[in-house]
Amino acid sequence: MVGETSTLFLGAPALIVVGLLTHLAGRLCEHGLAELCRSYAPVFPLMLPRWANSLCQTIMLPAALVVEGTVPGLTGQLIGIGLVVLWVGSIQRRLANHVWLALLALVGFACVPSDLDWVVARDLLAGVYFSAALFKVNKDYLVGKQSPGRVITDHYARGLGLPVPGALLRWVPAAVVVVELAVGVSVLVPGGVGWGLLLALLMHWVFGLTGNFPFSIIAMTLWAIMLSAQADRVVLPPQTGILWLVSALSCGIAILFRWKSGKIRTARFIFRDALEGALFGVLAAIVLPLSTEEPMVTMAGAVPVHWAITGVFLLNALLLVAGVKLEWSFAMFTGLRPFGRSWLQRGGLRGWPRYYSLTLPARIPEPLLEMIGPEFLYRATRADAVVHESVVRHLETAAVRWRTTFVPRAVVNNQETGDMEPIEGRSQPRRIPLFFPAIIPKDIDKLYLG
Repeated sequence: MVGETSTLFLGAPALIVVGLLTHLAGRLCEHGLAELCRSYAPVFPLMLPRWANSLCQTIMLPAALVVEGTVPGLTGQLIGIGLVVLWVGSIQRRLANHVWLALLALVGFACVPSDLDWVVARDLLAGVYFSAALFKVNKDYLVGKQSPGRVITDHYARGLGLPVPGALLRWVPAAVVVVELAVGVSVLVPGGVGWGLLLALLMHWVFGLTGNFPFSIIAMTLWAIMLSAQADRVVLPPQTGILWLVSALSCGIAILFRWKSGKIRTARFIFRDALEGALFGVLAAIVLPLSTEEPMVTMAGAVPVHWAITGVFLLNALLLVAGVKLEWSFAMFTGLRPFGRSWLQRGGLRGWPRYYSLTLPARIPEPLLEMIGPEFLYRATRADAVVHESVVRHLETAAVRWRTTFVPRAVVNNQETGDMEPIEGRSQPRRIPLFFPAIIPKDIDKLYLG
């Protein structure tokens, strides 16, 4: 390392858990503490009792951080992974891509010696950037009027009073693809880390300001692990005061952006942006001085890691192309959706996935409303939305318990009209993992961010 440095004695797994704790804190700011008790739409089939769901949501991640920081070696890592898996098992509605990435990183770190942690981090970053870019190479994203790249850019630009000319707006999706590809290449080629890190910081900062700081935080954590000179610690700037300065600056910009762009301005959202923006600033201050550091090009034991992680991402892509899953694919904001028309989704399985339309009961028992929550109940029973069969199974089971029903009706996609139409004769909804989104628009041409 050049110059004097101070060090923060947190290993790679512990840093990942810190990122997950930030994700959890942000979700609680957004949805409130009541969300801890609700288990109406688990990502995995097992529906935990409310007390167990609350326990997993509140205890498991802090416990994992303590274990990762105090129990040495593989034992601590395995216990930490087990605790994180219990937390993941209690997640509702959607397993975010950055949570899946963090879990892959923890497993990867446990499978290799600590001096290869940087290889795992580098390969995961490359895989995510390449996947995100590849999945965006589809008509809906690149040239569609409802392209997330165009819609999100236009929305926030107008909110800030900076309308983007239509000609320039049309090039935004392609520019995003190019940047993601460039960053992916930068982590693999000698001499590319410096400019790649600057591009990544800018890209993730924009992603964060527009509502996805948790993903940016996990990504920057992996950058810090990749560039750290020591496997058991993260290198801090020579003057730690820079951490406070950059953290405060990032926090202030995040709050100002929320206020100026016309996003929801309630205290809980401002607090969430402040927390996530501050942590992103800390990570930016950590990684920037490391931009001149080049990870070792070759290292004994690195080749099996390359092959294993390449295989994981190849399998991930093949499952998406085969139509087996859409979630946990790093296909966020790509325009891809269930029953989409993209060339990436031509292999959809017959009768998969299954969705149902729900009807709001005339009278909703108070315990049922408390169990599900009015916001989700409203979204799930809207006339223009359909719900994944696993969520329907759990909701209808709860409704029957309180002597009411959501009247589930199976629907199928009509490729000609692009609408979801009811059908008869389909079997009851199954309790399966949420390989696809919990709720989607009925109209296949409606804006969908994933």
